[in-house]
Amino acid sequence: MVGDIVILPFPYADSADAKDRPTVLLADVGDGRYADWIVCPVTTSPIPHRRAIPISAADLVAGSLDPDSKVRPDRLATFAQSRFGNTIARLTAAKTAEVLAVVSSLF
Repeated sequence: MVGDIVILPFPYADSADAKDRPTVLLADVGDGRYADWIVCPVTTSPIPHRRAIPISAADLVAGSLDPDSKVRPDRLATFAQSRFGNTIARLTAAKTAEVLAVVSSLF
């Protein structure tokens, strides 16, 4: 499931509101009692983000996304798997590794 893109009610950074958006699954951190995942959102915002990683159709092994989509590896969150909506796409192994490398570089 790492590299899958699911729909989640991802929270805005500056309010309690959330928006259903595509979200990349990065790491299964469940402990046997809980099925939790570390995730990061996908955006089509035209606002430039320093660490945003563009996604093209060639970066997907399944599904599709808006051609202007970008992964935001600097906006991490943890969600229960029970909150996942539909799986809409899957990143290639190479693109998944790129996203995980940028996440790791943040620490």
